[in-house]
Amino acid sequence: MAIPLSELANYQELLSFEKSLGLKINKTPPLVIMGEKVWQGKAAILEQLPPYLTSLSAKKTALISKAKIQTAPDLVTKEWQSLSLVAVILSGLIDGVNPCVFLVLAMLLSSLTILKDTSAQSLWRVAFSFTIAIFLTYLSIGLGLWQVLYQLASFEAISRYFAYSLAGVVAFLGILHFYDFLVLQKYLPGSLILQFSEPYQQKIQKIISQKLAQNTLGAAGAIGFLVALLEFPCTGQVYLPIILILRHLSSQWFQAFGYLLIYNFMFILPLIIIFALLIKGITLKQIQNFFVEQKATTKLLLTGLYLSLAIIIISLKI
Repeated sequence: MAIPLSELANYQELLSFEKSLGLKINKTPPLVIMGEKVWQGKAAILEQLPPYLTSLSAKKTALISKAKIQTAPDLVTKEWQSLSLVAVILSGLIDGVNPCVFLVLAMLLSSLTILKDTSAQSLWRVAFSFTIAIFLTYLSIGLGLWQVLYQLASFEAISRYFAYSLAGVVAFLGILHFYDFLVLQKYLPGSLILQFSEPYQQKIQKIISQKLAQNTLGAAGAIGFLVALLEFPCTGQVYLPIILILRHLSSQWFQAFGYLLIYNFMFILPLIIIFALLIKGITLKQIQNFFVEQKATTKLLLTGLYLSLAIIIISLKI
């Protein structure tokens, strides 16, 4: 009987069998499993299977017990764990080039003329203080959310309802980002849906200008902290699903901490690169033009990221 591996239960059963024998099975058909024997590929099946069937005529060999499969750990989750580092790196990097992040950065860069000292050394100090403040703020938020979700996991029904609801919201956001992509490509009329409102942008600009006017290193750090909080309604749309997935895959605090360190470093990496380019002589106008040109691409990347996160949450049965 042919068993389709596209069905989660069958794939999980195969992973359980693979783990019980300590084998690494090529999951590309054709594949035949009998008892503790595995034949992979057409040639091996035609050559080795008939003699084995003949040898069974004098024996009664039981196939792997259903009980072993039922008590096996969730090996699909373990498969996702091997991919989680890549997912964290890509998610952090894509979130770091989120249009709303660049909008705030553009506000900061355009306000640097307020500074009395605009030397490269002074700009590096501002960049360092700003990015470190964002990094530490997001890391703190992430650890707090991870702890909340970890505690919520003890209430299974509520936790599952929250996870599936979040998956639905994330998928919907992916669709909205795709709509914005179509608008930017002029396939559809209208304006962007997922962007900061004009009053909200003015509020952020005011905070940045007031703090930079203080002309201190601490002021740049304060801007980073406040900007991280003000950006969170936008960037948190990626961050929260990632933390939910990490809570499911990383049951220990130090594992989650390591993943969050990586995520947040990837998140601030585009900021570091942009500051470096600016200090090296690239103009703000050139940087702005580049991000405007790539805005549609960024929206498409965010579409794929949101839909992928929704699929991961559902497939893990969090």
